[in-house]
Amino acid sequence: MRPDPRKSKVMRISPPEAPATDEVADEAPVLESGEVLEDLRLRDADLADASAPGVRLERVALERVALARARLARAVVVDARFSACDMAGSQWERAHLGRVEMEGCRLVGAAFPRADFTDLRATDVNAEMAMFIGTVFTATRFERCNLRGASFEGADLRNAVFRDCDLRNADLFNARLEGADLRGSSIAGVRVDLGKLRGLVLDASQALDIVDQMGVTIKPRDEDA
Repeated sequence: MRPDPRKSKVMRISPPEAPATDEVADEAPVLESGEVLEDLRLRDADLADASAPGVRLERVALERVALARARLARAVVVDARFSACDMAGSQWERAHLGRVEMEGCRLVGAAFPRADFTDLRATDVNAEMAMFIGTVFTATRFERCNLRGASFEGADLRNAVFRDCDLRNADLFNARLEGADLRGSSIAGVRVDLGKLRGLVLDASQALDIVDQMGVTIKPRDEDA
């Protein structure tokens, strides 16, 4: 029997490689443009308002690190764990982030325009009103994340998984959604391009939200016309 090509494949996300040290840095590094930081463990450090276009972070583990309002355009982040970090209002235009885990982080109002994520796992992240305009997501899973009012306009979300997330009033207009799985997430008020829903995976209650946007009224069969 031939396999059914309509069935979605199991997505495998590669975890980040750990830093080659168990020691936590004594003090926060100074982020500078084009700097390369490798094998770094950092805890309770303040990097808020840093400006370091083109910075490169490899094999880093950041815990409770403040990156609020940091400007990190064209940053390259590979093999990174962010735990309970405050990244609110940070700017990551055209950044590349690969094999990244974010857990319990705050990304309220953060912006990742035209960035690309590969092998991203985000858990319990507050990314309300975050901006992912034109962002490409490959092998990505959001779980229990607050994405209320976030913008994914024009983003590539093919095969991305959103499990038990808050996507109310999120903007998915003109996004590529083939294979994207939103089951279990709240999508009331989500903005979508109704002509580009082919391949999107929803549960029954979510389908009703989409039908409502189309202006379709559903009535019991025996109800008078």
